[in-house]
Amino acid sequence: MLLKHSGIYLLSRIIPAVINFIAIAYYTRFLSTSHYGEYSLYMVTIGILNVLIFEWLRSSLLRFYSNYNEEKKITFMSTIFCIYGSLITLIIILSLIVYLLNKTSDIRTWSIGTLLLILIAWFELNISILRAELNPLRSGMLLIVKSILTLIISVILLKNGLGINSIFIATCAGILISSIYLSFKKWINMVCFKKVDWKLAKKLLIYGLPITLALSVGIIIQTSDRYLIKLLGSSEDVGIYSVGYDLANNTIYVLMSAISSAAFPLAVNALNIIGIQEAERKVENNIKLFAIISIPATVGLICISNNLSYVLLGKDFQEYAKYVIQLISVAALLHGLKSFCIDVAFQLGNKPKLYIIPNVCAVILNLVLNLILIPPLGIYGSCIASILSYLVALLISWNLGKKVFKIIIDLKVWKEVILASIIMSFFIIIVPDINILTLVSKLIIGVISYGVSLLIFNTLDLRSKINSSKKRFSLYRKNS
Repeated sequence: MLLKHSGIYLLSRIIPAVINFIAIAYYTRFLSTSHYGEYSLYMVTIGILNVLIFEWLRSSLLRFYSNYNEEKKITFMSTIFCIYGSLITLIIILSLIVYLLNKTSDIRTWSIGTLLLILIAWFELNISILRAELNPLRSGMLLIVKSILTLIISVILLKNGLGINSIFIATCAGILISSIYLSFKKWINMVCFKKVDWKLAKKLLIYGLPITLALSVGIIIQTSDRYLIKLLGSSEDVGIYSVGYDLANNTIYVLMSAISSAAFPLAVNALNIIGIQEAERKVENNIKLFAIISIPATVGLICISNNLSYVLLGKDFQEYAKYVIQLISVAALLHGLKSFCIDVAFQLGNKPKLYIIPNVCAVILNLVLNLILIPPLGIYGSCIASILSYLVALLISWNLGKKVFKIIIDLKVWKEVILASIIMSFFIIIVPDINILTLVSKLIIGVISYGVSLLIFNTLDLRSKINSSKKRFSLYRKNS
């Protein structure tokens, strides 16, 4: 089931990632480096607020959804809905107060930002429900439709000269159109205000708040660098840094997030239904899958970064963004390993408060390193700060996590994957960086060489699994 669900989630994340690459290609041609920097800071701010206000609710929903049968689920969903309604009411009131106190802000941008925050939170809440229901196909389709609609609408609006507001309006429209059917279907018969349980709301808050605090600290590591680059540099620097960061992070971290979307609910179900030993076995298998996919993806992205920059980005971004891609690929890998391989111990071990410690240490280190490294090294100093911060956070999480939940790592699999990725890199590097055809050639050669290497090493008994699949296929053909 893990491979099946992971495959669907990977496809559902790869397609939006490809669409996002196309979007970045358009944005870097329609927007200047400074305008892209402003857009990036705006979206980063909305992302921080989204995590601070709503993440505890999503985390609690994902953790406890399978605990409730159909009869009790109405109480659970009604409580979730009322909490969401209370939070968006609070957002609107605070937004009006802040705007009235700071009338220099553009009312249109302020209104669009508030609406965008509310819609993103609603969209991700629905995605969390589908994840909890182990329904990767529907959540994948939702993500794909939203990405396509956002791209089409944003390009049309950009061509009509609406600037960065084009992307915000397009994102709102994409979310509304893609999720309206699911919103009615999932909630219309599941909400009964008489069944709202505020004791349950307190339970969800107690569980989810430490996770939110930890993730908020993690988000600060991801985003504070852009504010500091703006402070110590310029909007142009933020634009170049953000493009490279988005390309790398949206490849590596989003890829790992897709695997986690399938893996974590399976581990939770195993813990709730079967017991802790089965959950430990699930987590061990999950970590193997993370290694097999994320390490070659990181190595491959580093190898193609030069070709990718010149094919994908506008001229103002190409020269410097490729180095950001290389460095942030490493940072994204470390961040993903920490978040999806190690930090699950705190959730499954029911010790979410420990989640906060490594992230607080990392954010302090990240802020200090950024202040030290940005003045002499510019945007590359910020990249180095991210790598070192995530490495420290990973080590601290490992030391704390293994005390509350048994984490098993198969070193043999990791050694074989790393060696196969190194072999793959040699085959990619020999192809020259010329155009999109050479970029595609690098990708194909990389996938083939990596796959053959795993087959030679017989990683995870791959040869016997292939032979078994051949026998089943032959038997199927005979019977048909």
